[in-house]
Amino acid sequence: MHALSERRDPWAVERERSLRHAVYDSAGQAFMMGAGEAYIVPFAVFLGAGNLLIGLLASGPLLIGALVQVWVVEILDRAPSRRRLVIVPVLIQALSFIPLFC
Repeated sequence: MHALSERRDPWAVERERSLRHAVYDSAGQAFMMGAGEAYIVPFAVFLGAGNLLIGLLASGPLLIGALVQVWVVEILDRAPSRRRLVIVPVLIQALSFIPLFC
């Protein structure tokens, strides 16, 4: 007879994997914010951008991120591959930082 403490949760492996990926995601987000997004506005000032453009650069990513959350659930349900749906925008965002570092 098995005690309750000896029974293995069937979702434990998936939960641990999901938590591990959440830590990787948050570490990547923190690196992106610290290494890239914090320097976009100063870079625009260095290039001589006007106040309107600087304001859009500072607030645009936050606004776009908030608006995308409204319809991303429908896209996730229809997408054949969630991995591709994540990788393509990540690559686009990574490539957008090339002018900042070159």
